[in-house]
Amino acid sequence: MSEVLNSSGQGILNEAVVGLAIHKLLVANRGEIACRIISTAQKMGIFCVAVYSDADRNAKHVRMADHAEWIGASEPTQSYLNISAIIQACTNSGVQAVHPGYGFLSENADFAQACTEAGIKFIGPNAHSIRTLGNKATAKEAAQRLGIPVARGYNGSLQDTELLHREADKIGFPLMVKAAAGGGGRGMRLVHIASELDTAIASAQREALASFGSEQVFLERAVLHARHIEIQVLADQYDNVISLGERDCSTQRKNQKIIEEAPAVGLSQKTRQAMSIAAIQLAKMIGYEGAGTVEFLVEDATSENARFYFLEVNTRLQVEHPITEALLKIDLVEQQLLIAQGFPLAFTQSEIDERFSQGGCALEVRLCTENPAEDFAPQVGAYQLFQAPAQQNFGFHPSNEASLRIDSGLESVGEVSPWYDSMSSKFIVNAPTREQAIQLLDQSLSRTRFVGLQTNSAYLRALLSHSRFVSGKIHTRWIDEIDTSNPQKKSFQAEFNAKYERQSAQYLGAMIVQAAALFAAREGKKHKLLEGFGTLQTSLNVACDGIISSVLLRCVAPQTYIGSVIADVALESTKAQTVNCLALNAVWLGDDVWLTSGNLSRLFKQLPFNSLRAKSSTRSSDEVRSTMHGKVSQVLAQIGDEVVIGQHIVSIESMKMEHQLLAQHPGKVVHLAAQIGQQIAPGDLLVKIQ
Repeated sequence: MSEVLNSSGQGILNEAVVGLAIHKLLVANRGEIACRIISTAQKMGIFCVAVYSDADRNAKHVRMADHAEWIGASEPTQSYLNISAIIQACTNSGVQAVHPGYGFLSENADFAQACTEAGIKFIGPNAHSIRTLGNKATAKEAAQRLGIPVARGYNGSLQDTELLHREADKIGFPLMVKAAAGGGGRGMRLVHIASELDTAIASAQREALASFGSEQVFLERAVLHARHIEIQVLADQYDNVISLGERDCSTQRKNQKIIEEAPAVGLSQKTRQAMSIAAIQLAKMIGYEGAGTVEFLVEDATSENARFYFLEVNTRLQVEHPITEALLKIDLVEQQLLIAQGFPLAFTQSEIDERFSQGGCALEVRLCTENPAEDFAPQVGAYQLFQAPAQQNFGFHPSNEASLRIDSGLESVGEVSPWYDSMSSKFIVNAPTREQAIQLLDQSLSRTRFVGLQTNSAYLRALLSHSRFVSGKIHTRWIDEIDTSNPQKKSFQAEFNAKYERQSAQYLGAMIVQAAALFAAREGKKHKLLEGFGTLQTSLNVACDGIISSVLLRCVAPQTYIGSVIADVALESTKAQTVNCLALNAVWLGDDVWLTSGNLSRLFKQLPFNSLRAKSSTRSSDEVRSTMHGKVSQVLAQIGDEVVIGQHIVSIESMKMEHQLLAQHPGKVVHLAAQIGQQIAPGDLLVKIQ
């Protein structure tokens, strides 16, 4: 009997032994996860088929694949959530198997069943397992049968409003409303008082329906000061299940994971083992197959008597799976594909435990196209440059060196669509110590350039350097919560917002002068003008984010100017500064220039002198305008309504999330342009308040 080696260096049986040999694989997903799956499958000699919507015709995952099939319009329900279209793509391309990635149909039991009925292997657990564990409500029932602790709640399928209110009263507030078929923090709402419940349920249902095709929700007691810790499991077709250790996902914003790490800081071996046993029991109970993650909330995580509560099971690959790969030097996609072909697990539990204990620290952050200065509004449209550091020393073979891996669905130049998630890339590092891992991750982000759209890079770097994160004293609400040991100190989120606003004003004023100097130097070169050191003085108008400023410049040396903003009611007056154009972090985009300074990156345009006008003349405080591309999902005001400051007026669905637009001052609604289902762009007028 012949034997070959997989990329982990483990011996595996040849394909004559297994019941199914996968030669052709369809990846039913998009973006970075589709690219990541295709990369491993092709290394294994598997022919890869991509699927794409109208918005993704030119996407990176389409280019990487050996073949691609169009599956429908840009809206997910018509493409990546369209089961019949994907099954048809499988038939057209003659594949033996489908890998669902994460999100979309990855935890849809009907999709898994449809694949089986079409004679196609679904890479993951069978439909029964997904129905039992992929649905959060039924998974809690399964955990309870095994005696695994769960947070008190309502898991029933009945969604009657009065019933949900009665169950909420039994549970008590605060509580969580959660999408039963959800994942990735979508379809989740924290409810503090009973009067907020109806709005939270409706919003969670809309978001869940758009992302997962199901609007079922359940209720659960909110555990506010816990760590979010998950156990990765791997199971073959012969009832062998092993735990690959934990990941700590406690650093979250609005229930969205931001930083993940392994191992969890301060977690005892006793608690780790207890959670691993619970995770393995759940998988064995239903004959689970493939990779899966069992999530827990853990109170007093650093205590020997830590208490944990079952949260959910993700019956698919997690967004954060690369940190487990980095720590253990195992390719989880490869393992999924081997298991699907009938191979037994290549590792014992003791081997995994040893690797985990010697793996150092692994960290992952999610780089998203969103603007922290605009309440993290999604950024969509064209970008002119994405440039990240090269991966270093990363592989699936043992190494004690620090390593960097970047998983991305982005080309160096392209476009970010409003139809899908704002996460563009994942940065994964592994180092012997946590301190070294944090440092490497921060350096990697600082060397990344994203020209044309705002990202959350400055926010990620601020988190990585914050004393709470560095010390490991975190829980799922630490970003928004005030430190009880110092009540006078603001929360991280409040601190960041204030600092970002201060630095933005500071840097923007300087950058306007820098941009004007670049424009002046370009004009001088274009017209072959002598720079006339000390005498040549000119005024230029520069536009940025709707603000148009007039800048007075004097050339004092080649490529060197002294300048100041002389007219701009929207900015504080700026002092004269000396600008060396050759020293600027600038990227020319046609006639425009992209500048980066500190935590700020902006696009600047040169305008005629007679275009000078104040920002206040183009944008009135009595107008509620869109801050993003998206679709109106909810309109909560009518003409004639009296509204108050901060009142929720309109909801926008963008990048699979629902965002609220609020009234900025009290008054009466006198104009209403927003309609449910309407496609909108940044700056579009939605409501006017008198």
